[in-house]
Amino acid sequence: MVDIKGQPWSFTHYRDGTKHRLKGDWRNFTDDKNARVDDQVYFLRGSDGRLLIELRKAPNSQQAAAERIAAPPPDIAQEIAEAARLSSQGMEFTVTYYPHKSNGKFFVPLREFVDAMGIQWVPGTDVRLRKDVVEHSTEPLYSTQEVRGTVRAVTDSTSWRGLEVEWADATTSMVSAWELDLVGGDEGDEDPAMKKRKVDAAGPSEPVIVFATNLAVRP
Repeated sequence: MVDIKGQPWSFTHYRDGTKHRLKGDWRNFTDDKNARVDDQVYFLRGSDGRLLIELRKAPNSQQAAAERIAAPPPDIAQEIAEAARLSSQGMEFTVTYYPHKSNGKFFVPLREFVDAMGIQWVPGTDVRLRKDVVEHSTEPLYSTQEVRGTVRAVTDSTSWRGLEVEWADATTSMVSAWELDLVGGDEGDEDPAMKKRKVDAAGPSEPVIVFATNLAVRP
């Protein structure tokens, strides 16, 4: 397999009990990438069928910080507009992601976005973080199984981190609407202001693309 720079690596895979291990070039690979504890290894398959491997530095490492500074500044508005144009025509487009210290996905499935937009987010709404957000977060706040809070302000529910939430421990943070679930019983028990608006089952007539900060879309 090769890394994203085209450098070939030869690995031998074997199982040690319940663990998967790599031999061969593994030592050379980790040395070349200056691997450290908490770094993550990604295995991807390219459009040509080739298996790719790459290492992502831990978000809080000095090297990751240096790479964020060195990343070319993307022309976000132009690139997102071009991606939306290609998507509306059913054409392919390329996503280039510059990793940074952040929780949350760098792209969001359309269904999750549409569901979140079907909720009237207002101050006073009781919420909890979605389970998948909690499970993949590195924030100490999110170390418990369920994280609850109350929406205190709505900047723009359709934008990245457009909701200000006060958590049970009295801290506040900005989160995205699609990272939250409503807290309550059956829909009939909820405040009318919190009820979901009716959304056409077929979805919106125009494709919706949601991008996080530091995401560049290159056609």
